[in-house]
Amino acid sequence: MEIEYAYSFSENVFYAGIGMLRFYFWLIPLAFVYSYHKRRGSLLKLFWALCAASALLYWEYDSLNSKFGAIAYEESGVTLEQKSGQLVSLTPEKIKRFWSISIGRSGGWSCYLLVKAEGRDYKSFIVRKRQHSCEDDARFLNAYYGTR
Repeated sequence: MEIEYAYSFSENVFYAGIGMLRFYFWLIPLAFVYSYHKRRGSLLKLFWALCAASALLYWEYDSLNSKFGAIAYEESGVTLEQKSGQLVSLTPEKIKRFWSISIGRSGGWSCYLLVKAEGRDYKSFIVRKRQHSCEDDARFLNAYYGTR
């Protein structure tokens, strides 16, 4: 069986926490462009705007590549399909627990599934709770694999 988490750019980039910090970092290249147009135009300002924007895009792309969009489960274990295309296989012995993490106030409007495994944690894409219930997935997978 397989559970899919639909990727949404707005949910995964502009969420609360570190995502908001990344959002505010976008003010740096915008400030360089604004300064270029309002004050004396300098190619150095445009160069720094381009450098800052490319560094931020790389950071976004790199962090999204490690998240998974689909989780396939069977008795032999779990297979996570990451955005980068890499498949990660986990045996039931390596899996410690499945968690549902909510984002937002009063129980949140978005969530993601966190797979705690030996040596590393894996996160799914962030999804809206109206479209998908991570809590139900976590309960089901914990019961299926007998984790506490």
